[in-house]
Amino acid sequence: MKHLLPLGLIVALLSPLTGANPASAQMPVPATRSPKSINSNLYSEIRPTLSAKSAIPVRLPSFIAFVKDTQLFASIEEVSTHSYSIMLSTALPCQEQNICLEGHVRGHKHNPNSAHPGLPVHLHQGILGSFRPTHCASFCNEASIQWQQGNYDYQIALKGESKAMMIRAANSAIDGSGKWIEGLTP
Repeated sequence: MKHLLPLGLIVALLSPLTGANPASAQMPVPATRSPKSINSNLYSEIRPTLSAKSAIPVRLPSFIAFVKDTQLFASIEEVSTHSYSIMLSTALPCQEQNICLEGHVRGHKHNPNSAHPGLPVHLHQGILGSFRPTHCASFCNEASIQWQQGNYDYQIALKGESKAMMIRAANSAIDGSGKWIEGLTP
């Protein structure tokens, strides 16, 4: 059985060996995430592939809260006629590792037998969505928001995000849905 010790206790136990002062040890503080509009070039490399391979109307958020001065990358995880999945990360390649994974943007053909579990949320254009909160322990997983538009289901999942920020991201994808086709910022 593994036993986990708090960081402060580990520092205190190791301080006689390292000469460190346990009173000056500080716990790591997560970087401040701030809302910002995404650089219009974020999706530029993946748009042609999405257009060519997927029949799903694409919904890309133009708003995401992420760490200031951090570059964000969008890469296609999967694309087919009936679905797409985009990974948002702070490094390439990321390979779903927590240190670089920021979230996902997904769309697929609606399955009438699938449920959207979570708390109901009201989105733009009268759409009713579903929000699932993030859970944090040693790291934060993705909060997610899902909605149906016509015959398609969409999901945005972002690491450690609040309900308000998730709704704002979903609304930016819904409101900008027609713009990206013309090559404008979503």
